[in-house]
Amino acid sequence: MFGPAAEHIGHLLAWAKQQQLSIQKMLTMPFYHPVIEEGLRTALRDARDQLSLDNNHISEVTMVNEHAIKLVV
Repeated sequence: MFGPAAEHIGHLLAWAKQQQLSIQKMLTMPFYHPVIEEGLRTALRDARDQLSLDNNHISEVTMVNEHAIKLVV
């Protein structure tokens, strides 16, 4: 993962994996402003919208490896 403050986003994704959080559950967590982590919220919303799924269809988000996230619907 490359980018400004990427360790912060990595930390949030590690927590999400450990807690087996869905995209929708991750979106209910607080994202403070202005912080780089808001980019993760934007990416989660974009993934949800592009998958054309409502909040009840996304059951799991997991880290496959350091380069990939798997969404289970």
